[in-house]
Amino acid sequence: MRLLRLIATKFERMVSPLISKVLWPPVGANVVCRHEGKYLVLDTGRSYRFPGGLMNGGEHPSEAAAREFREETGLEAEIGEMICIKTLFDGITAVHFFYSASLNDGFESADGNWEGEPVLVSKEELSDEMQKVIEEVEEM
Repeated sequence: MRLLRLIATKFERMVSPLISKVLWPPVGANVVCRHEGKYLVLDTGRSYRFPGGLMNGGEHPSEAAAREFREETGLEAEIGEMICIKTLFDGITAVHFFYSASLNDGFESADGNWEGEPVLVSKEELSDEMQKVIEEVEEM
């Protein structure tokens, strides 16, 4: 499973910039979820990332955020306010919507998929780029 995650992540990082330069920038929604003083992120085996992914045609960004969060963590969340929009995040050129969220239930039932394992980490454990997004949440 870990090898599959690494291959998928590598492939996504190679393909996304090409698509955004040749065709159009992809549009995705990401979730910043704080739970019990920590942040729920996906551990890809190489780094942490916020749950999220590409939007489906006709899907509202907040709906995509809820769907991607559920698919990647196995958890339900109440999607809150949009935090920010970024055009470059984690080395990927795209339109990235970021939403705050709170868990509907506890973290105990979290279940990952090929994209990573859900974990709770402190803000200080995250990349500087992720911390900047979190700081925007804290300013709200």
